[in-house]
Amino acid sequence: MRPPGAGQRRIFRPVRPDWLDRRREPILAPDLPIVDAHLRLWEQPAPGGRYLLGALLADLRTGHRMVATVFMQSGSGYRADGPVALRPVGETACVAGVAAVSAPSPRRRAAAAHGPRLGRADQSGAQ
Repeated sequence: MRPPGAGQRRIFRPVRPDWLDRRREPILAPDLPIVDAHLRLWEQPAPGGRYLLGALLADLRTGHRMVATVFMQSGSGYRADGPVALRPVGETACVAGVAAVSAPSPRRRAAAAHGPRLGRADQSGAQ
């Protein structure tokens, strides 16, 4: 049995700074702590390109008080080999790596690598 979405590739549209810069709105509550509960990181061939740590950090510096993020699976970074049902684990490993390098100290790096992530691996046929 193939897990839902196995073999399917999500297509993300490229981030267009020219379009984003067309309108700037004031930040209404700059001291309000925000948790981005739907963060996706991805890397794919054109047209979607990538949205990885550098892009995320740029977005986090826009003036909002983002205190945490929760990663949602995006279908990028899957393992190229191994059991099909466990290939999504590759994406989790990639995100753990991003979390580790983004933490400023070894102590926070250990905590960041275990932060909240939502993904899947179908183990219904695992033995």
